[in-house]
Amino acid sequence: MFKKILLLIMLINTIFAQIKNIEIRGLKNVQESNISSLIDIKVGDTPSQKEISEQIKSLYSTGRFKDIKIKVEDDILIINVIEWPVINNITVSGNHAIEDKVLDNIKASLNLKPGYPYNLKVVQAFTGGLRSEYEAQGYLNVSITKNIVAKEEKVNLEIEVKEGPLTTYESIKFSGNKVFSVLKIRSVLNVATTNLLSYFLGTNVYSERKLDDSINQLKEFYYNNGYLNFEVVEKSVKLNEKKTRAALTMRIYEGKPFILKKISFSGPIQPNKTILKRAKHLEGQQFSKTKMNDLMNDYRDYLGDLGYPYANIQDGLEMNQAEHTLSFTIKSDPKKMYTIRHISIRGNTRTQTNFLRNFLYQSEGQRYSKHELDDSRARLMNLGFLDSVHYTLQPVPTYHDKVDVVYDVKERENVNSIVGQVGYGGGQGIVVGANLNFKNFFGTGNSVSLSGEHNKTTDSISFTHFDPFYLSSGLTRATKLYYTHVNSDSISATDYKSNNAGLGMTIGIPASKVDHINFGGNYEYMKLNDAPTLSSNVRSFIANHGENFNNTSARIGWSRSAYTDRLRYNQNVSVDVSFPLLRNDITYYAMDYSLRYHLKLMQFKNDNTIALEFKPHFAY
Repeated sequence: MFKKILLLIMLINTIFAQIKNIEIRGLKNVQESNISSLIDIKVGDTPSQKEISEQIKSLYSTGRFKDIKIKVEDDILIINVIEWPVINNITVSGNHAIEDKVLDNIKASLNLKPGYPYNLKVVQAFTGGLRSEYEAQGYLNVSITKNIVAKEEKVNLEIEVKEGPLTTYESIKFSGNKVFSVLKIRSVLNVATTNLLSYFLGTNVYSERKLDDSINQLKEFYYNNGYLNFEVVEKSVKLNEKKTRAALTMRIYEGKPFILKKISFSGPIQPNKTILKRAKHLEGQQFSKTKMNDLMNDYRDYLGDLGYPYANIQDGLEMNQAEHTLSFTIKSDPKKMYTIRHISIRGNTRTQTNFLRNFLYQSEGQRYSKHELDDSRARLMNLGFLDSVHYTLQPVPTYHDKVDVVYDVKERENVNSIVGQVGYGGGQGIVVGANLNFKNFFGTGNSVSLSGEHNKTTDSISFTHFDPFYLSSGLTRATKLYYTHVNSDSISATDYKSNNAGLGMTIGIPASKVDHINFGGNYEYMKLNDAPTLSSNVRSFIANHGENFNNTSARIGWSRSAYTDRLRYNQNVSVDVSFPLLRNDITYYAMDYSLRYHLKLMQFKNDNTIALEFKPHFAY
C-alpha cells in the first residue's frame, strides 16, 4: 500500500524536460490564436504532470472540445484536441404563442447561436426552458422535437414546436370562505371558466405558475383586509386525460380580522403633519398591508425630499393573537444627506439634450429631492414624444455626500408625420391637401405644423409653431399664420369672394408645475368682394361695414397639462374678445373649452391595454 502511494506521488510530481516548442493538433473551426492565449505553459517551461492536468481542465472549460490529450515528445508539448461541431444555423418553427424575440433572449443566455460549439446539454436546456415557458402560458400538451443535421463538422439545428390546445378551467370550487363571496375570490384570483370576457383576459387558462401567482394575490387581498391568519389549507387541480380541461378545488381558512391599535414613529427625524394625520386615521381600523406600506413609503419619500435618498425604514410589529390587535413602530435611519453632483440624460438620439434639461426641476449643486426628480420625470413624459423616462442614482466614489442622477429616456417612434389626401366632395369637387406635422422639429422639442388644401371653392394654407420652453423662466409661445381664399363662382350658391390672412401669438406663463395662464393676441385682415348674386343679408352687411376689415382680438386663458403612469390629461379654457383698434374693426367675443383625458383602465395578456380617452370641445 505504501509503495502504491509513493508511486502516485512520484507520478504527480513528475517534471518534464524544458519545452522547446508547442504544437496544437486537431483544430478545424477554432483559430489557433484563440487557444494559444489560453495555454499557460510556455516555451522554456519545465511543466509537471499536475500543471499539464490543470491545463487540460482549463481548455475543457472553454466548452469547445469534447476530448483533449497532452503529451511531451522530444521536448515538444503536443496538444491533441477533438472539437465539438460548430452550430451553423438554428431554426425554430411552429411557435405562435411565444415570439421570436423571447426565443432569441433564451438562446443568447445559453450561448446557443451560430458560430458557437454544439453541445447537446445546452440544446436540452433550451428545449426544457422553452417547454417550461409554454406550460406557464397554459400549453400543457406542447410537443418540442429537435432535428440535428451534421455536415463537415457543422451542425444545423432544427426545432419544431407543436403547441397544441390551451388547458382551460372546466370548474372552479371554493370552500371555507365566510366573509367574502366566491365571486369576489374569483375576481381576486383572476381565474374563471370560459366565457366571452375570459377570452380577452386569458383568465380561463390554467397553468401552475399562474395559479401560484393568483394565490399570492389572494393572500395579499386578505392581508389588506386585516386577515393575517389567512391560509390556503388545500389546493387540488385535476386534469382530464388529454390535459385540456382543469378542475380547481380550493379550501381556505380566513380567521378573524386584526385591528390596528397603535402606530408610532422612532428616529431622529419625525414625519410631517400630513403623515402623522394619516397614521392617526389608520388607528382603530382593520389592518391593511397596502395602506401601511403606502404610509411607510410616504415617510421614506418625505426623508428623500429632505435630502436623504438612502433612508432606511423598518417596521416593528407587535401582534396580539388573543385580542386580534396590532401595534406598529416605524423606525427610520436617514443616514447621510446628499447633494446632486451631476445630472445626465442618455438614450435620446434625436432630441437635443439641452432642451430636455430645461424641464428638470432639480439641478446640480442642489440638495437631493425625490419629489423634484419625480416631477421632472413626469414633466418629460408630458412632452408627448418620449415613450418612457426613468432615473437612477449613482453614488460618487470620491465623495460620501454626493450623488449623480442619470435619466434614461426612450424616444417615441413616428412622432412626425407627413400626410397627403385626395378626395371628392359634393359642391367642392376634387379635394387635394397635405399636412406636415412635426412634434419634435429637428430634435428641438418644438412643434411645427404646415397644412394646405385646395378644392373647387377654397384655397387655404396655415403654419403653426409651439415652443414649450420659450424662455428660461418656463414661458411657452405659440404662433400661427394663415391665409384662405374663397371663390364660390363655380357652384350654385351665394356668389362671393373673400381673402383672409391672419397671424397670432399666445404666451403661456407658468402658474404651477402643471398650470399656465395664457395671454395672446390675433390680427386678421379680411376682404369681401361684391357679386351680383349676393344674398340681401350679405349685401346689407357690406353696405354697413364695408368690404375691408381689420380684426384685432385679445385672448386670456388657462391650461393644465399633467401626466401620471396611468393618466394623461390636457385642459384648456380661453376667452377671445375682439375690440376696435384699427379702422373697420368688428367687435365680438368668443369662449372655448377643450379637454383631452387619457386613462389606462386595464392590462391584458400580450401587453395589450384598454384605455379611456375623452375629448370634449365646446365653443361659443
